Amino acid sequence: TTSSFTVGRSEIINVNLKTDKMTVVRDGKKIGTYDVSGGKAGWQTRDGIMTIMEKVTDKIWTNTAIDAPEPYRLESNYAMRITDSGEFIHDAPWNVGNITSGVNASHGCVGMLTSNMATLFNESMVGDAVIVTGSPRPFGALTNQISDWNVSWSKWLGGNYDLSYS
Repeated sequence: TTSSFTVGRSEIINVNLKTDKMTVVRDGKKIGTYDVSGGKAGWQTRDGIMTIMEKVTDKIWTNTAIDAPEPYRLESNYAMRITDSGEFIHDAPWNVGNITSGVNASHGCVGMLTSNMATLFNESMVGDAVIVTGSPRPFGALTNQISDWNVSWSKWLGGNYDLSYS
């Protein structure tokens, strides 16, 4: 059997939580750098390789969805899911001061300025890679994501790997 296919463009979204910067690389060329705010103490964004799992608009965030102790109801225009447990990259208009000053202040999501998030949302696709570094929180359970990205090649080749550990 002969088959042919075309591989689409490559996009890698690199989030460095030590510098609170996101760098977007498409087809090997840097196309953007943005300020971000990651998770605060006790709610750190997980380190690891993830993918955009879905894209949604007009997202409502509440403390009850994640059992956060302080009450809130917030709205954002653009959100891209990166874990099954609820970590997203999204605009955070309520968090502008922390985003522009490099303070991690979210409940685990990666927050961006609305104009920057609009650009990222419109140029990204489900399946694009997201690499988060600089967080003290390791990823943990592989079942919280599209897991193959976080399994070593030797372990993947061996098959039947334990999904409870990274």
